[in-house]
Amino acid sequence: MKKTYRIIAFVLVIMMSLSTVAFAAVPPPADDIQSSRYIASKNAAVTAMGGGTIRIDYSVTAYYTIDELGACQINLYKSTGQLMKTYYSSAYASMMGYNCVTHSGHVTYPGTVGTGYYAVIAFYAEDGGIGETKSISTGTTICT
Repeated sequence: MKKTYRIIAFVLVIMMSLSTVAFAAVPPPADDIQSSRYIASKNAAVTAMGGGTIRIDYSVTAYYTIDELGACQINLYKSTGQLMKTYYSSAYASMMGYNCVTHSGHVTYPGTVGTGYYAVIAFYAEDGGIGETKSISTGTTICT
């Protein structure tokens, strides 16, 4: 009888120790660090259009229809890091959309043939008076 109680006690101890699991804190994936309240996706590219023209295309999509969505600032750089031009949505009204779920557009720049260019685009999203900004960089493109 004593042996049966010991076996039962041993089994209960094992069961209780297995039922308490400690979870280690795991850092969020890199994608979660850049998570957004409103912005579901954002894309941009610099394209050589020929004749020395550079075109910067951008698009941004929200999770749902929001009050304001678009590119609030576009900085165009030479591949050396030299800032060549800044485009602001206050001067280029078409860079922002209103009451929309997606917005896209482009700007152009008269580049120098043979020079590399890249852009950094700041996207802005606002709904109900609460706004956020997220940025991305494009790859470098050689002007043709």
